[in-house]
Order: sequence, then structure tokens, then C-alpha cells
Amino acid sequence: QPLLEAGVADRATALRVSDSEGASARLARTADGWALAASDLPVAPGRVATLLSALEANPGWPVAQSRSARERFAVAEDAFERRVELLDGDAVLATVFLGTAPGFRQVHARAADSEAIYSIAFNAYDAPTDDSGWLDRGLAAIPAPSAVRWDGHRLEAGDDGWRLDGAAVEDGAADDLVRALEGLQVTAVAEAAPEAAGAQRLAVDSGGQTIELTLIAGEETRFLKSSARAPWFTISRYDYDRIVDSLAALA
Repeated sequence: QPLLEAGVADRATALRVSDSEGASARLARTADGWALAASDLPVAPGRVATLLSALEANPGWPVAQSRSARERFAVAEDAFERRVELLDGDAVLATVFLGTAPGFRQVHARAADSEAIYSIAFNAYDAPTDDSGWLDRGLAAIPAPSAVRWDGHRLEAGDDGWRLDGAAVEDGAADDLVRALEGLQVTAVAEAAPEAAGAQRLAVDSGGQTIELTLIAGEETRFLKSSARAPWFTISRYDYDRIVDSLAALA
């Protein structure tokens, strides 16, 4: 039998993934898809669908059914790698335990109301127990920028190419900045707002709207604030340097 009965996933309004150490992530279904319940930030596209598809698929024959096997394969009620709960509000519709990995892209799994233990095509680490693990890392990316303003400069796309403060510039320098903005990735929600000293600020026009970005280099961490999102985020040193170095090269 499938680990999830037909229709259960469609009725779920929330999803909770936890481990036996107490860590837990909760996701909520919204009109626009799945989001982190705590912050309403979007979940990475396809992450929830991949998990639910694995649980709804035909699992084949059980590999074990004994109580002792539950602990051996880490799918017991009190000893598991992941506990996946499908919720309707606070009511639990279904629970599936994910345990040890018998092979590449394989994990032992058991529905809470069944003794059968299966090996299914999934990785337990693809069901993280922290919000950052589910976060859509491309949520701050800016598609097809048409103009960028910073420190009194204006870079703008025209019919004859990019122009900086009215003068033509080589496409290479401008294209580096555009690629950096289009490929911008966040790594996590920052635990606290950073000190504002040394901030690099820029305004980017894209699709008829203006998005303001603030980048700050901490001692070890790089931070980003987008006017399109409420919290501060952390970003990689690579993404930070791509933007800041491109602005410096253009100026």
C-alpha cells in the first residue's frame, strides 16, 4: 500500500517535518503554493511536490514488518530520522517516518498506522527540519534588470546597448552586473539585522517596478535586504562580491 492514501495530500493545508532531536519545520499551503509557516516566505519550487510524490508512489514489497526492524531502520515512533506529518489546521491527517538509507537515493519509510517498512526512492536530507533548508533561495533574484542606480550613477539599457550616466559602456561590465542580479541567491534568513555601516545600496528597475537592495559585509557573513521582502537574509561571499565588484568596475 502507498505510504499516503489517495487524496490525503490534496486535503493537507500544512506540512510538518521533524527529527527525533526536536528540530522541526512547518510549511503552509497558500494560494501561490507552499510557504514557510513562520515567515510566509516561499518554499523552493518543487521541493514539497517531490516529497509528496515519493510518499504517494507505489512502494513495492515491504522489506520488513517486525517491531525490531522499526528501530533497526530508524522508523519507530520514538526513533526516526524524519517524521513527516500532513496536517489540516492542527489535525494530523497522516504521519510517515523516514529512516536509514539502504542505498543511493533510497530511504526506509513506514506509515505510522502500518507495520510495513518499505525502501522508497527519496533522500531523507531532502526533507530538512529547518526553515532555511526549505527556503526558495532565488527569492531575491531580479529578472531582466533594465536600469540600476547607485552612488549617484545610473546604468540603463537602451536600443544601442548599456549606458552609464548617459555614456556608452562595454556590454561585458554591465552584463556581469545583470547576471549577478539575475542569479542572486540567499542562503538563510538572518538571525538579526546587521550594523548599517559600510552598506552598499542600489535600486534596480525590473518589470515595471523598482526593487531596492542593501548589501552589508559583516566580519564573517554577508547580508542582503530587498525591499520586496521583509527580513534580512544572508548571502554567499561570492554573490556579494559579484555585485559589489561589478558596481565598482562600472564606476
